[in-house]
Amino acid sequence: IALTNAAVLINPFGDEGECGEDQPRYLNESVIFSSPNFGAGQSYPPNQDCTWLIDYTGDNEETSIKVTFQDFTLEDCTDCNCDYVAAYEGSTIEDPLLGRRCGTDAADLQSDEQLMLLRFVSDDSTEFAGFRASNVFDILPPAYCVAGGEPILITDPEGLVSSPGFGETFYPDNLSCQWQIS
Repeated sequence: IALTNAAVLINPFGDEGECGEDQPRYLNESVIFSSPNFGAGQSYPPNQDCTWLIDYTGDNEETSIKVTFQDFTLEDCTDCNCDYVAAYEGSTIEDPLLGRRCGTDAADLQSDEQLMLLRFVSDDSTEFAGFRASNVFDILPPAYCVAGGEPILITDPEGLVSSPGFGETFYPDNLSCQWQIS
C-alpha cells in the first residue's frame, strides 16, 4: 500500500532543484523533485552535491520509502564514480548505502526504514540532462505476512483475527499471513 497525498507537489523548492546552502532539502510528503536545471533545456551544472532527506512522519510504524525515477540520464562511468545518485538508509552518507545509480540506470531505490538520504553528485567533466524523481511512503506488510516470517501466536481464550489494515485501509497484495492459535 502506498501512502500518497491527493495532490503531489512538483518541486516544492521552486528553483529547479538548484543546490545551495540549504542542504539537505527536507521532504516529509510525496513530491516530484529533480536535479538542477532538469527540464529547462540545459544540463545539470558541474561540481554539484545536492541532498534530499526524505522522512516519513506519519503514524504507521511499518513504513518504508521508495524513490522512483521518471527520467534519468547521467554520465555513465565505471562503478558510478563520476556523476551519480546514491541513497542511504538514514540521514547521513555514513549510513548504509542502499544503492548508487548513473548512466541510464533508473531502477527504484527503496529503504526499509522511515528515513532516507538521497544524494546527487556531479564532477567537473561531462554533464547530462539529469533526473526527475518522486518519492512515496509504502506501508510494509507485517512480519507474520511475509515469507519466512513468524506467525502470530494467539493464546487468549477468545479474540479476533483480522487481515492487515482491516477497518483502516485495504490489505496489501501478495500476502501470506499466519496465525498460530493455541
